[in-house]
Amino acid sequence: MGLYFNLNEDERAFATASEIYCLIIYDIASNKRRVKLSHLLEAFGVRVQKSCFEAKMDKTVYRSLITQLEEFYQPDQDDKIRVYKVRQDERLLFDSGEVSLERDRLLFF
Repeated sequence: MGLYFNLNEDERAFATASEIYCLIIYDIASNKRRVKLSHLLEAFGVRVQKSCFEAKMDKTVYRSLITQLEEFYQPDQDDKIRVYKVRQDERLLFDSGEVSLERDRLLFF
């Protein structure tokens, strides 16, 4: 059992969860590098907008994703990559019905 001081029950459950839901948002200036990043992210999750992916993964896969993103990131190219960890039970879904995605994998739409 880890040390989780000053956390309420909800926060403790989030901190100890085995699955991680995350939203990856990026802005890459180079078309070639942007396509390369999108292919990388397709291995981890589902595209929900042009530069936005969501993913559900365990902690080991999450660490692998972060490592690969750190290797890809080039600040001198003005890369911007953000990864948000999100609680699945706090997601908001707005689905027009035009896109067929697995609803349990959607965080935002």
